[in-house]
Amino acid sequence: MTQKTCKDLVQENYNDRLEQIRTEEEAPFLGFDYVEPHTFEGQEVGYYRYQMSWGGPSDEFRLHDNKSKIEYWYLDWYDGASIEVDDFEVVDLMNFHIESHKEKKLNPFHLRTYF
Repeated sequence: MTQKTCKDLVQENYNDRLEQIRTEEEAPFLGFDYVEPHTFEGQEVGYYRYQMSWGGPSDEFRLHDNKSKIEYWYLDWYDGASIEVDDFEVVDLMNFHIESHKEKKLNPFHLRTYF
C-alpha cells in the first residue's frame, strides 16, 4: 500500500478544519504570527500564519504579503501541499487575527487588565 502524500490529503483535511471552524464554539488555535521574509530557505515573501496544529502532520492558514488569497497548508515530515481558500469563515478568522496583531505592534504596552 502506498502512503498518501500531503497533496492527496490537503483538500480532505481542509474540509475537516472548515467544518470545525463552522461548528465548534472556538476555532482550533495553536498560534498566530508573522513570518518575516527569508525565515526559511527559498522564502522570499513574508506571511501571516494561523497555526492549528504542529508536528507531523501540521496545518495552518497563510496570507502572503504579495497575495490577496489565503492558503491552507497541510504539512508532514518533508512534504507539504496547499490550496487557496476563500470561505468567509476563514477570511474573517484571518482578518481578526491580522488586525489584532497589527494593533499589538502599534501599541506594544497594551496589557490585559484583570479585575
